[in-house]
Amino acid sequence: MTISLVGAKGIHPNCFGNGAAYAIDGAIAKAALDAFDEAMALAGDAAVRARVEKASICAHRAAIEEACASMEDAPLDAAVAARLRPAVRRFLELCAKHKVPMFAETIPMDQARRRERRNGGHRIDRRPREARPKLTASSRSAPAR
Repeated sequence: MTISLVGAKGIHPNCFGNGAAYAIDGAIAKAALDAFDEAMALAGDAAVRARVEKASICAHRAAIEEACASMEDAPLDAAVAARLRPAVRRFLELCAKHKVPMFAETIPMDQARRRERRNGGHRIDRRPREARPKLTASSRSAPAR
């Protein structure tokens, strides 16, 4: 699917391209997520499901390309951040669960998480600030357990 799109668009990316450089767009990401959903439904046991889930990280990454591209460019629009928040959260959960250490060749996952959290003031992988409970004086002084 992707090879024919790349050829049709005359794209010849280097090894540092983003999704668009490889003709990976929202339609490709959705098709990949659908294929992994089908694979998960067909998985016979927990070990196979874990492998399918880990393999699906690439499709989840493709689905959040718009948020990833903003990590080094302009801040992400608030409406786009709200739309992508569940997908980014799922991507980060999968990466943590499967111990993915790097977001990109030169970006460790913890650095990527920090960048996304401060992206334009939108904490894309967490609830918006106004939805989080406010700390009170008594909750700040409560002993740690």
